[in-house]
Amino acid sequence: MHSLLGGWKLFHELRYCKLKTVCFSRFFNTIHISQIASMSLCTSQSSTQAETVSNDAPQKDSEVKSQLSKRALKRIARAKKHKEYVKKKKESTDAVNDDTGFTEEDLKQSSYYFENGLRKVYPYKFVFATYAKGRWVGRTIYDVLSKEFGFNLPGDLEKAFESGSISVNNNLATADYVLKTNDFISHQTHRHENPVTSAPLEIIANNEDMLVINKPSSIPCHPCGRYRFNSVIFILGKEMGFTNLRSIYRLDRLTSGVLVLCKTVQRTKALMDQVAKRQVQKEYVCRVVGHFPDGTIKVDQPLQPLSNKLRLQVISPKGKSSQTTFTRLSYNGKSSVVKCVPHTGRTHQIRVHLQYLGHPIINDIFYNNDAWGTNKGKNGVYEIPFDKVCERILNEHHVTLWDGGDNPYYEEKLKESQSQESLLSSTDTHSKDDDEPPSKQRKVDDVWSNITYQNSPGENPTLENVLTLGKECSSEKLDDKDVNISNHPCFDLSKLSVDPSCELCKKKTIEPKEKHLIMFLHALKYKGLDWAFETSLPDWAEEDWSKEDDYSIDTFQQS
Repeated sequence: MHSLLGGWKLFHELRYCKLKTVCFSRFFNTIHISQIASMSLCTSQSSTQAETVSNDAPQKDSEVKSQLSKRALKRIARAKKHKEYVKKKKESTDAVNDDTGFTEEDLKQSSYYFENGLRKVYPYKFVFATYAKGRWVGRTIYDVLSKEFGFNLPGDLEKAFESGSISVNNNLATADYVLKTNDFISHQTHRHENPVTSAPLEIIANNEDMLVINKPSSIPCHPCGRYRFNSVIFILGKEMGFTNLRSIYRLDRLTSGVLVLCKTVQRTKALMDQVAKRQVQKEYVCRVVGHFPDGTIKVDQPLQPLSNKLRLQVISPKGKSSQTTFTRLSYNGKSSVVKCVPHTGRTHQIRVHLQYLGHPIINDIFYNNDAWGTNKGKNGVYEIPFDKVCERILNEHHVTLWDGGDNPYYEEKLKESQSQESLLSSTDTHSKDDDEPPSKQRKVDDVWSNITYQNSPGENPTLENVLTLGKECSSEKLDDKDVNISNHPCFDLSKLSVDPSCELCKKKTIEPKEKHLIMFLHALKYKGLDWAFETSLPDWAEEDWSKEDDYSIDTFQQS
């Protein structure tokens, strides 16, 4: 009976595809199930998943197509054309929507101050938010947040659930909540940012559709992890008035050099197209361990992601193809300056290929690290299990930056904050918000900001915020009163805010040293079809430079 029903179903599918008149038994014996699935797909009909195709499948496909009507063939052609159109449109949309800007309210959330050669940000209230990714569905929210996102201190995630700071679909969430498709996750927090160098963002070029800068080390291109105001995009917006900028590529946080940003959608599309077609030539310089080999060295080892938190990459035959060409420029007896020409654009590509050659960048805390084993991953040989590698590097990455003792201003600012709250509550005993549920109140009271879920390599990812308030800024400069390029204000206690539920507010930070703010990898030149930009060599790339010992890798130490 089942066989008979299956035969009738197949017969009707063949009729619907408008095949030429043929013997039913002939098709039943020769047409493979996968071919039927393919034909039904062409006519927008659902079908069972194709089984394994035999070796002569291409020949059978040709036979089947030869018996299709002209209308069916046109449908196949239209479906193929539409698929290509959708793919092209998605690429174009990605280019347009990538980092399209932020609001003026975002820029007012906090401000900068400068100390000891560092740019710092006053802490501020913030809400991280995102929709559940496909790979999260079916997992508990605690499992996702603990494994894929960074938290400041051990136990912070547990405290966030206890305090009601984490919500799903605007309802307070418990740690055992199982995520579903399109769940909206939010985390209310008091945000503390890591300091970065106070070095200026040198402008290489500035015209009607492009802004090109020489990015200093330690500043990420876009908001990520513990960097938001201390990112290139926010600094350009808040201090120099450039907003709504779009990038066509990104540099690692510790990598310096040429960074091209576009001001218009049209220019963004054009340059993204050049990048996609590999029409952009790139040249980097780095300083590596030991005497790099003579001649031109080409590495074409495929790369595969290892850690979502750290974005570590490893050599693996299952990875994506990647190619880099290296040439030694100089050698000082301890280390070599090497020119790097990446032919593909994989994450950490140059760094991993140098590790593979046994000449990692001398101050690369990820890939010049004993966590990989005694040979540090040379020739793609990893002596330590990957989970142990990630654990060790993550522990070194989560250095005690916030463990400098008690914050001397905490108690004073806490009392001040409590006094202000008491005064406000006495003058306004009831507001219209009191009649709204807690989830509604939170959404109104908090300032939501537009940040990017693309972390700089090596930084912990953060939840992205998908809601914005206010009018979006344009790519034009703000008013002169908002442009603050040369003024470097000192710490102002009146601008410091504290949150009694925030553990970081109670601690004093340990300031990073210069060696913690730099990696000897520099984007020297970028050249497209109708544009080219380059910078001068950094001082560490000079032939007679010999300060390797000053930049030896270690974790932060309290001094």
